[in-house]
Amino acid sequence: QSSYLVRQISKQPLKLKKEHGVSIKIVAIGATDITKFLFDQHGLSLEICESFLKNPDLVFTEPSLSDSSQNLKDQTGTIFRLEEILDLCRKIPVPILVDCNAGSMIDSAYIEAFEKGFHVITANKKTLTLPYDRFSNLKQKALFYHRLFDYEPTVGTSLPIIDTLHSLERTGDKVLFFESSLSGTLGFVATRTESGSTLIDAFK
Repeated sequence: QSSYLVRQISKQPLKLKKEHGVSIKIVAIGATDITKFLFDQHGLSLEICESFLKNPDLVFTEPSLSDSSQNLKDQTGTIFRLEEILDLCRKIPVPILVDCNAGSMIDSAYIEAFEKGFHVITANKKTLTLPYDRFSNLKQKALFYHRLFDYEPTVGTSLPIIDTLHSLERTGDKVLFFESSLSGTLGFVATRTESGSTLIDAFK
């Protein structure tokens, strides 16, 4: 989820700078249905991001630095669309679009991001299960515009699988085949029935 990623980035700026030499600034964040985006070219704080994700219909302003006792105030603000956000952020030195949704983003949005100079990172399973010709087109567009298109969904108990397979190949192993149950519940039921239990007993 977006809130977990925002929290992780916000709590580790010094570590990211020291160990990886990167400085990450969140300048825009979208609601779950990606119809509304909050933008601040100077960067959005963790508190602002979490408040927006909880209630995208309100825009929150940062408390005044000169008055630490001032509370956050709700105010009506401009709600940006994705296309506008891509235009606003395209001048950032290394703009990155991160998709943490579970199905709202469409591949045409990725293509527009590539065209405007964005790298794209996604954990959106629905994007990764597009018809092969559409998914292949995404990869070709990324190559054409010299942009990174990286992805890593999880299965089961949030276990990453794609990077694990890539790492095996990078270190010289050859993956001949793999098999898995993409649902922990179905895997449990299948194991019970293979052991001789009836389907009804397996569900008890």
